[in-house]
Amino acid sequence: RTFFQIEPQQLWSTVRKLVFVGRLVEAKGLLTLLRALDQVVSSDPEITVEMTFVGSGPLARELSRAKVCSRLKVEVRGSVPEPQRHRAFAHGQVFVFPTFSDEWGLVVNEAMAAGLAVCGSVYSQAVVELVEPGRCGWHVDPFDFPAMCKTLLTMLSTPGRIVTAMGQNAREKIRTFTPALAGERIVGAIADVLVCESASRRLESETAPNGEATHIGPRSAPADAHAAARRRTFR
Repeated sequence: RTFFQIEPQQLWSTVRKLVFVGRLVEAKGLLTLLRALDQVVSSDPEITVEMTFVGSGPLARELSRAKVCSRLKVEVRGSVPEPQRHRAFAHGQVFVFPTFSDEWGLVVNEAMAAGLAVCGSVYSQAVVELVEPGRCGWHVDPFDFPAMCKTLLTMLSTPGRIVTAMGQNAREKIRTFTPALAGERIVGAIADVLVCESASRRLESETAPNGEATHIGPRSAPADAHAAARRRTFR
């Protein structure tokens, strides 16, 4: 509930305030993000950015001492106690999550609940499933640097009223993502996996001794069931 009480920053027209909350480690793509931001801000004299990293980790010192454009202000804050975690999102209007790999990324849920638009990596399942491009934020690929820079420029050039609306859309979307709904989807996913396993056993039992299948029909049932389980869980 505390996340829903956060009032996002409203200074987008003069300073674009971005925030990252989490572990300051290489796997989160933070150095790539900073390099891309530096390139984008350097190319447009009308853009000033404040990038705040909230968290701790081995990259803290490197991030705080990074040599970047004078219009890109970088601040590294330490970790916050769990009861005050929601306050970390008050440092920005857009939450950036450039991770190289995250099975989910609960921090995305938290940022959306705090009313922030999200600019996140396609390698986070939470970003792919929850963040609707153009409505709740933007998707980026940290392994495609030119495309990432292009998306960041689009984000930073977006009018403040639209960024604010995206944050509101994000908050409303995550409000419906309740534990009860998540549990319902997980139960459905388990059912789909059981169907998958049953289909696999049936295909195995219908295979002749010489290795040739006697069953004629689609052979992609297991893969299809796994895909259905994944969709049911997160959508």
